[in-house]
Amino acid sequence: PKVTIYKQDDEGNALSGAELTFYNGACSNKGSAIGTFNTSSKTFSSVVPGNYCVVETSAPTGYKIEHAETDITVNYANTTQSFYITNAPDTPEHTI
Repeated sequence: PKVTIYKQDDEGNALSGAELTFYNGACSNKGSAIGTFNTSSKTFSSVVPGNYCVVETSAPTGYKIEHAETDITVNYANTTQSFYITNAPDTPEHTI
C-alpha cells in the first residue's frame, strides 16, 4: 500500500514547515526512519502493512506541536491510506 501523510492546521488548511519523520514500528518501539519531510504532504510507496509512527520534531512557525508522536496502522484493505497530523496556532498565554 501507499501512505500519504498530510500536515494541517486545526481548520484543515495545509501547513508546511513542520519537520516530520515516518518510522517503522509503533511509537513505543520505533525502528528505522523511513523518511523525513517538511512539506504539507508526503506519500510513501510500497509500505508493508503494520504499525508505524510519525514524529513531529518541529512545528511550523506560529503553531505548536500538539502530539509529538502519532501511531498509525497500515492495513491490507486499502491501496492508499491517508493520515492527518494537526497543529493548533501557538497563542501566547496571558497572565492577569
